[in-house]
Amino acid sequence: IAYITSRKQPMIHWFFDSLHNECDGNYDGIKVIVVDFYAGDAERQNLVAGLAHCEITHVEPKPSVWRGKYRLTNTDYHGCASVRNTAVCLAPDGWIVCVDDLTVLCPGWLKSVRRAMDGGYVCCGAYRKVKNLTVENGRITGFEDNPPGNDHRIPSGSDTEAVPCHAQWLYGCSNAMPVEAILKINGWPEICDSTGIGMEDCHTGIALVNNGYKLRYDRSMMTLESEEHHGGENASGIRMDKNRGKLRVLIGGVSEPDEKSWALVRLLKNAKRFDNFFGPEGIEGLRRRVLAGESFPIPTEPTTDFYDGQ
Repeated sequence: IAYITSRKQPMIHWFFDSLHNECDGNYDGIKVIVVDFYAGDAERQNLVAGLAHCEITHVEPKPSVWRGKYRLTNTDYHGCASVRNTAVCLAPDGWIVCVDDLTVLCPGWLKSVRRAMDGGYVCCGAYRKVKNLTVENGRITGFEDNPPGNDHRIPSGSDTEAVPCHAQWLYGCSNAMPVEAILKINGWPEICDSTGIGMEDCHTGIALVNNGYKLRYDRSMMTLESEEHHGGENASGIRMDKNRGKLRVLIGGVSEPDEKSWALVRLLKNAKRFDNFFGPEGIEGLRRRVLAGESFPIPTEPTTDFYDGQ
């Protein structure tokens, strides 16, 4: 299980306590990888170590040109793909499950993950971003509904089974897939980190479907997130879409925005494998070296923005 955070207050105890409830204290076959922008802080290390009931690996995100001390940009971008790829390189085998910060796992979440493992499909979990979320010992004790933060896919789901879904319905906040599936497409698309607005998740879903993987949406794989903790000083990195709303281009007779996010859609819509900068052996070679004890290399490319050459 890969827990991803770059926040000063990720409410990580919600996750660990709710996971403990979900597995009823039995962690056989479960390993947690915490990829944390603040993992180098001693106080943070002590906090995470004190919360965990299972085997964990607590690391900083691998070096990136978009954020962190090796960035080539003048500030940190909100880029998740390279962070998720850090977890992929540390996942030893089997399946990998992604969970966002500010999250508490709802009852039945782990059962849904195991159902996906038994069924062999990529599972798209559900979420709700709510207000005034209160949690005690990993159990939700109250919250205020927040309609703008409700998962639009919920009405299409089922309480008893995972249902077939669109490729774009893979969201990073809660998903499960075989490790070999994400290796086949060469990891999450790090070109999406250049926008700061994400979309690496839906592009990953499309690439998985382009490779023949079946995606299913399971609304019983539910997580609740705290809406209030997302903003302010707890926000992580800038989000910017170049040329937003300024120009339009004509593609095959259809008018589309000439914006960076739309350029990514056009670039990646038929992708089966992402051109991440991992060397000639791709993420498989990088993962093999990292699992053997090597450090992540410091990237030297890309040096320009694919969209405008900046």
